[in-house]
Amino acid sequence: MASVQDTVVNENDQTPAAPDVTSSLPIIESDPGPDTTEVPTLEPGIYLVGSDGKQTIAIPISEGTVRLGRGFAAEIQIDDPTLSRRHAIIVHENDATTVLDDRSANGTFVNGVQITRQNLSHGDKVTFGRITMRYIVQAR
Repeated sequence: MASVQDTVVNENDQTPAAPDVTSSLPIIESDPGPDTTEVPTLEPGIYLVGSDGKQTIAIPISEGTVRLGRGFAAEIQIDDPTLSRRHAIIVHENDATTVLDDRSANGTFVNGVQITRQNLSHGDKVTFGRITMRYIVQAR
């Protein structure tokens, strides 16, 4: 049979208290994404364009299906804790591009509206977790 052990607490014991502040992620303001006028000169094609705060980055979207997330299986890997390993799927076929949320934890948004599947148009703001990018079609 188990016994209960008595613990004596001395009122003069100076045990340090746990810190009041606990935060697993730093609070970072969401970048609204680059304005389409800030897009660098690009070769003809389809891009997701975003900024890391220091420079503008253009990610080309090829024909077919592309996975986006922070996992190793994603063709577009973005190391951000608000992205799921498998966050979104981008399908570009027959001059149309569709973004699909891949059951991500923090959602995928187009122009501020949470989506499960959405066709994209030039200039759309696409947000994955806290990462916002612009969908850009550079004319040929």
